[in-house]
Amino acid sequence: MPDGSHASMQQGFVAITMSAPDGTREVVEQPLSDFEHSEQGIAMGRRVVPWHRVHRVSWLLAPRQIVSDEPLGRVRVVIDDGTPSGEEFVVDSERFEANAWSVAILLDDGADADAGTVTQRRLIAPLHAVFEYERLASELQRKAEADARPDAYPSRPDS
Repeated sequence: MPDGSHASMQQGFVAITMSAPDGTREVVEQPLSDFEHSEQGIAMGRRVVPWHRVHRVSWLLAPRQIVSDEPLGRVRVVIDDGTPSGEEFVVDSERFEANAWSVAILLDDGADADAGTVTQRRLIAPLHAVFEYERLASELQRKAEADARPDAYPSRPDS
C-alpha cells in the first residue's frame, strides 16, 4: 500500500514511515524539534531507529516566495512506497541531494497565487528505499552541448 505519510502532516511535525516489528508499515509523527538524522538512522527524542527500518521521512516547510528560474537540470527519483513500481518524483537538480545513507528532495505541495507563495515539503528516503535516481539534462544544457558539439546531436533522424 502506498505511503500517504504527507497527506495529513502539520507544520512543525515530521512524519516517519517505518517498518513495525511485525513487518507492517507505520507512520509516526514527531515534533520537528525532537528529530534528527545521521549515518546510523533517525533520532526521535531519545529513541533511535536504524535506517533499515525507515522507509521515508518528510515534513512541511514554511511557505516561500515562488521562484521561476530555469533549472540547470532535473533529477528523476523513484522511491519505494509499498507498490511494485514505487513513487516517482522529478525535481530540479538544486532540490535533490544524495549522501552516504539517503537522498533528500524538496517538493512543492501547493501554491497560493494571490500571495505568490508555495508550500514545500522535505522528503528523505534511505538508500535501501530508493529504487533508482537519474540526472536529466535541461533544455539549456542540451542546447549548450549541441552548440559546443554539433555532431553530438544529428540534425536529421536519418543522418
